Amino acid sequence: MISTKPFNYDYCNNILEKLQSSFIRSNNEDYIKWSIKEENVAITYLEGMNTYYCHNNMYIFICGEIFNVKELEEDLILTASIENDSYVAHLILQGYYKYGKSYFDKLDGQFAIFIWDSNTRQLLFASDNYNSIPIYYYMNQDELYFSTYLPSLVKLIGKKTINPVAIYSYIAMQSIMIGDMTIFKEYKKLPIGSCLTTNIGNCELSCNQSVYFTHKFQIDPEITFEGLVTSAKQLLLESIESRCKKNLPCVWLSGGLDSSLLVAILKRDFGYTPSTFSIGFNEFCGEEGNEFEYSRYVAQKYNCDHKELFITNDELNENIRQTLHLSSEPMISNDSLGYLLLGKYSKQEGFESAFSGLGPDEAWYGYKWHRDILNTNLNKKELFYDLFLEYKIDDVNDILNHQWDKGREFIDKVSKYIDLLPNDPYESAIISNLNLILPEDPIKRTYNVVINNKIKIRAPFLSKKLIQLSLSTSHANKLHNQEGKAVLKSIASEYFDHDFIYREKHHFAIPEIKYASGNVYEFCKEVLNSKACLDRQLFKQEKIQKFIDDKKGKVERLGGNLLWELACLESWLQQFDER
Repeated sequence: MISTKPFNYDYCNNILEKLQSSFIRSNNEDYIKWSIKEENVAITYLEGMNTYYCHNNMYIFICGEIFNVKELEEDLILTASIENDSYVAHLILQGYYKYGKSYFDKLDGQFAIFIWDSNTRQLLFASDNYNSIPIYYYMNQDELYFSTYLPSLVKLIGKKTINPVAIYSYIAMQSIMIGDMTIFKEYKKLPIGSCLTTNIGNCELSCNQSVYFTHKFQIDPEITFEGLVTSAKQLLLESIESRCKKNLPCVWLSGGLDSSLLVAILKRDFGYTPSTFSIGFNEFCGEEGNEFEYSRYVAQKYNCDHKELFITNDELNENIRQTLHLSSEPMISNDSLGYLLLGKYSKQEGFESAFSGLGPDEAWYGYKWHRDILNTNLNKKELFYDLFLEYKIDDVNDILNHQWDKGREFIDKVSKYIDLLPNDPYESAIISNLNLILPEDPIKRTYNVVINNKIKIRAPFLSKKLIQLSLSTSHANKLHNQEGKAVLKSIASEYFDHDFIYREKHHFAIPEIKYASGNVYEFCKEVLNSKACLDRQLFKQEKIQKFIDDKKGKVERLGGNLLWELACLESWLQQFDER
């Protein structure tokens, strides 16, 4: 926090006690400590989870990890005999001295960075190009409070006015937030690849936000498919190697192509046999809740120490609320619960980091729509609505009580976002997938919950150079022979047989959540009929009751289930209610 007015000792201690007592991530045994407590600035950090370093009255905090340290050293002509966290922080500070804010574009990692300059009375914070570790802030004319965890900020400030526009975004886009919105009006989120600079001077607080990175196409027509495969494999190997340097990871092996390829490369190219973890749930409505058949095949082929985590319905029910409340923002995805449990069991087995197969579908065209709409007749606005909006505004109006009617403002915000996209409809959809959907959905839900178990999730496919390579080549190359993820499948052919690679793509969800059945149905019913929900008056109760009476939520076009989604939102909000 920074302020135009001096902090006193008692005030700072009171803040610390509030943070410690309200910190929901109960598995963290470390204590929150002051690292800076000057006249106008106070910064806390969770010991053991952040890197803190000071040089020439400049303080830097890094939450997360930087992977391209060797490349940064060569650029700055610096060397070190030991690559520890303090040295990495020193390296970044030196780069910031030399290049300013543009230096963050050189970093390949998952990070939130904070720099306080005592000499100029300036605070800067920046997020990576996927907002892996999001930064939230609250600001008035005299004070700025910031945090990587929204619930702690809300509980500290105490203000929590629901933002109706954000409610529309949450429902219509299945928990995706357009722009810098959060679910509460008072708090904003720093957009991906952005910096915010704050100055204290003459009893005034001023802020300036700037973007240092965004994804964009820069097509090189000379790249052939064969050349693309060779380059992609080399960059993937480099990415995997850089993410193994600090400690050897386990692999969260779903049985899909991406995580399977990570296992194969670790074994064949680096001689490391990883431990692997797969998670599965009960079958429902004829749908499998796991891909154990394929994860077993991969683990056996590469002789891995493999563990299957089968989650019973009771265990599922026990972890739903914890998963929702550990998230910085309300989330709906089944995966969040799976990642929480994978993190828990991986940590119990002694691992500090885990490899995940996040990212290839978005960057290398793994979804069915990548093929289906290559020659679309829709304009970029129509295509955005078709791909990413599950519910129309009229549908949302039908759910919310009239006092929350801000559908037009939400549409205006979406329209302004779409106006900034490339004019080509297909390219605009790809960029939205990378700049908005990927950070706001799979990445956000993954990193939010695993930190509870103090395990670092690493995603080699999110290497900045690997993504840039994808954006430098034609759509036809990435969809070679009309095959999704053709580049990665070609790489995989060195490690797996044809039938495994080219089987029908399967995104397994947790069936009980997908259909809001069994214990999940009882959870939804309890939350949406609770006094807190009725008092909040967000939803039309007669509409909610109809969903409940139907006994299960309807699965929508894009996989949404309103009964589950509304219960997730309400449950997340209830953690802030006065008790």
